[in-house]
Parts: sequence; structure tokens; C-alpha cells
Amino acid sequence: MSQLLAKNGDIVHLADLKHLTVSAASAERPVTVHAVVTYADRDWGLLFVQDESAAAYVDFHNIDIQLKPGDVVDISGVSGAGGYAPQIDRPRIRFVRRGALPVPIEMNLFQRNMADADSSWCHLRGVVHTAREVDGRTILELGVGTSDVSITLPVPIHGEQLLDREVSATGVFGVVFNDRRQAIGHQIFVPSPQFLKVMDSPTAQPDPVTIISLQRYSPSTDERHSVTINGTVVLKSDENTIFIQDSTAGIQVRSAGPLNVADGDRVSVRGFATNGEYAPLLQHSIIISDARGKLPDPYSITAKSALDGHYDSEYVSMRANLTAVRSSPNGTLLVLNDNGTLFEAFGPASDTLNSLLPGSELEIRGICRVQVDRTRYSVGGFNLLFDSGRSVYTRAAIFSTGKAQGTAF
Repeated sequence: MSQLLAKNGDIVHLADLKHLTVSAASAERPVTVHAVVTYADRDWGLLFVQDESAAAYVDFHNIDIQLKPGDVVDISGVSGAGGYAPQIDRPRIRFVRRGALPVPIEMNLFQRNMADADSSWCHLRGVVHTAREVDGRTILELGVGTSDVSITLPVPIHGEQLLDREVSATGVFGVVFNDRRQAIGHQIFVPSPQFLKVMDSPTAQPDPVTIISLQRYSPSTDERHSVTINGTVVLKSDENTIFIQDSTAGIQVRSAGPLNVADGDRVSVRGFATNGEYAPLLQHSIIISDARGKLPDPYSITAKSALDGHYDSEYVSMRANLTAVRSSPNGTLLVLNDNGTLFEAFGPASDTLNSLLPGSELEIRGICRVQVDRTRYSVGGFNLLFDSGRSVYTRAAIFSTGKAQGTAF
């Protein structure tokens, strides 16, 4: 253990707390630290403090003291394992005086050691993708390079006015983690609007572009900001996700909330391009339905042409022989064979599809999804997504009850 332990055995520097193992932190080691408050939210039980050695979270539930950023405090408590990093539990907090906030570290999500930065006072810039209010607080989603960062402010700020604006945020860096103590994302707790600054001027909604042009080389395009595309909905895969298609290509679109659109609708989409499995997709999108319509005719393709990659996210029709059916409460998986090439088609649960037997000749209409071999960065396979049994047609179906010809489910 570090020489920075006090003679009575208390941990007196946050760096020593943060270097405890899970088992050591769970042993409730005495902690006595002198630190500055960087973020406090009594209702959510959040308190972050920082000394000259490190920063840490303090369990602030049921603590009757008003604190604000810059307060210097003495804290006595015990170590706890926390959900991600060691923290201070059962604290007794004494206000000492007003002080100064630490110099923020510059966050670089590509190069920064996330464990080292956990709970630290930091500075970060990004473009606002979404804004919402939760329990009187403002939650902004920022695009920072290829990463997303959640920004939390303890007050409402009309965040919708910041959409697609570049902002500079100063606050406490937090790691989003799962129940296995594994980091799965990033967030920043910003104490007040004064620590959030707009860095650019508002811009008009961009002119529509074609799907095929997204993320192609263009020295005049700022890819951090939103794009607008127009197209036809060809599949709704869940309440927040659709696939749309224009005359040049297809694309997956993820919205910021539930969607009220149907297959065939003509829509206008404003969203943020990011990397998909094979081709770009749009996330944090706003979708406006312009008119009702009908599905376009699908491209008739083979497994061989699907493996070329040209039909990724497009509405296609494929014929193949059924090899197997696998069902679950979440849906139906068809294993298919087209002249020796095996592929899978996923759709909703269907008793009729489940009753098909191997050898049935089927035509499936749905979205072609290309899968990438990451070792070679080339097309490694594909599958189809369909949204109802009506997308599956039989050319020579074999059922467990007999044989039928030319059936549409």
C-alpha cells in the first residue's frame, strides 16, 4: 500500500482509493480526504470530488448538506467497490471554504486512458445530436468523432435549440458501465449552463443529398454535422429503426424516438452519418413522412450478386431452397440455400413459416444486409430481413401437413 496512508490507516489521497482492488475496496477501508467538489446532485445521489492526486465518486444519497462546484470539503467515510471504480461510501462531509475548480483535462476519446480519467474534471467539444429532459434535467447526446457522449445538466436549458451545434462542455467525466463492471460508454456531468458554450453559428437545414454520396470524399463537407436525405421506407425493423431507399442506394436509419411510418411511405430524414457494418447508417435522426405510397419493386438478385455488396440495405427478392427453420418468441430464422451458398433470413414469429419443411422452394422479399470479414475488410456474407409472413412466397412448399404450390403467407 502507498506511503500516503495516514498513521491511523486512513486513506487520505484519492489516488490510493482508486488503486484498490474490488475485494480491497469492498473491505470498507477508512477514508479521510480533503478535496474540492466538482459536481453535486442531491436528488440523484451524485457527488464527485477531486484532490491533487485523483478524482472519485461519493455516494451522496440521504446526505443533508448543500454543496456546489468549487466547495472545499473534508470527507470521512469508507471505501466501496462501486459499479465500475472504487468510491466513498457512508460519507460524513464538512464544508471548509469556497475554492477553485481544478484545471480541466482535455478529453481525447481516441487516446485517453478512460480508467485514469474516470470522475475527473474535464473539457470536451462535440456536436449536439439529440436533446431531451428527464426529471428536470437536460440530457444532450454529443457526437465526438466516431463516439457518442452523453451530457447531463441538472437544469432544463431548452436543449433543442442546440441541435446540430458544436458545443464546448466542461464537467465531470463518467464511464457508463454494465453489471459486469465493464465500460460501455462515456458521459459528462456539467454542473450548470455556464460550463456549456456554443462554438458556432446556427446553420440552415442542409440540402438533400443522395444516399450513395454519404461519407464519400468531399473536402467541402463537414461530416460532424447532420445530412438530409429523401427516400421510400422499405422496411421497419423495430419502433426506432427503418430502412429507406432512393434511386442510388439504401440505408439504415435510427431515430431518436418511436416512428409512425409504414412501408412505402415517402420520407425526409435529417440525421448524423456514422459507420455501419458495411456502409454508412444514419443515427439520431428526425424523420418526416411526406406522403403515403407503396413499396418499390424489389431488385431480383442471387446469393452471388448479394456477395458483391452492391445491394446492402436495399429491398431485394431472392429465391432459394429451405434448409432449416429455427423459431423463437422473438422471430423466425430461415436457413436457405441458393446454388450451394447458404444464408439466413430473419423475420417475425410465424406458425405458418415454422411448419415449412426442408426442401421447400421459397422467394423472400426483404432487406439485404451485408456482413463484413473484419480480418480482410471485405464482404464475408449476407442475410435478409423481412417484416411479415407476406414477404415470403412459396414456389414449391412442403408443409408438415402436405404439399402446396405457389402460396403467399
